Amino acid sequence: RRRARALPPDMSMQPALAFFSVDAQIPLAGGIDAEGFTKVKVQVEPAFAPAVTEYAAVVPDKATMICLGASTFSGKAVKINGVPGSLATLPLAPSAKYVVTLHEADDSVATTYTLAVTQSAIDAEGKVVKHSTEEDYAAEREARKEAQKHGHSHDGGATICTKDHSHDHGHSHDGGKTECHE
Repeated sequence: RRRARALPPDMSMQPALAFFSVDAQIPLAGGIDAEGFTKVKVQVEPAFAPAVTEYAAVVPDKATMICLGASTFSGKAVKINGVPGSLATLPLAPSAKYVVTLHEADDSVATTYTLAVTQSAIDAEGKVVKHSTEEDYAAEREARKEAQKHGHSHDGGATICTKDHSHDHGHSHDGGKTECHE
């Protein structure tokens, strides 16, 4: 277990991260990322605290990518592995080290956070994320539209309504005794 390295007392006013997250991506279908991936939340050690600058994490050995998210309220620019931005998905290498830096206006480094990652044969449950083609997206959209059209019944749920209600006005002129169809 690694010891937490906190900012020295004279640096306590240094800009700090407000948020830091790590996810691993395990490809579906035999290591090929064509279909999608399983997104697995990764716990960092020690637990994230803005003043702690060194972290370690263990990710599943089948993971091929790591996604880092970092943000700050200090107004400083965030770079992940030298690239500007607060979110990065990077290739995962055995015994990899990732660096998140906060930068002054002149691009000098104000604060540096490091994450040492090792891979291990650990079980991991996560959320499956599938890549969609335009055809997949169009079919899903059409299915959602169809479900919205027929998402109710008039008999307590025994049968789904197939009536087109697009011309129904939903009001009456006789106190609700009959429905207006004008």
